[in-house]
Amino acid sequence: MTISHIDHLTVFVSDLDVSMRWYSEALGFHIAYSGTLGTGLYGGFIDVGATMLNLIARPDLGPLISEQHVAFRVGDLDRVVAALGAKGVEFDQDGPEVLPEGYIAGQRYIECRDPDGIRLEFVERSESYLESHSQQFTVEVP
Repeated sequence: MTISHIDHLTVFVSDLDVSMRWYSEALGFHIAYSGTLGTGLYGGFIDVGATMLNLIARPDLGPLISEQHVAFRVGDLDRVVAALGAKGVEFDQDGPEVLPEGYIAGQRYIECRDPDGIRLEFVERSESYLESHSQQFTVEVP
């Protein structure tokens, strides 16, 4: 059995309709489903490439909601910044930052916040990093 990537992840939001609309309109993500999830939960599924982002409505998010963090890999960060900026998205930094050291040296990123203040990061990595890590760190489960 092989594990090669994360299939989906869940983020809790205070207002599902507002968040679904923002992720769709501001980021251009495809809404796959919105509605009841059973077990008393209400949420939605958003397609992000081969990964799914699950938004679950929880009106009592508490103080740690803004500590949630989702990073999206992009091919051309400057193009993403221009496109999102044109839609009124405000970024936490003045422009993309470059990480100078460690195993992610050369990575470029920028962050913004969704309607609940959840930190969203857009990351551009080198092709050599992507090739070496996708092959090297695929996990084989016996």
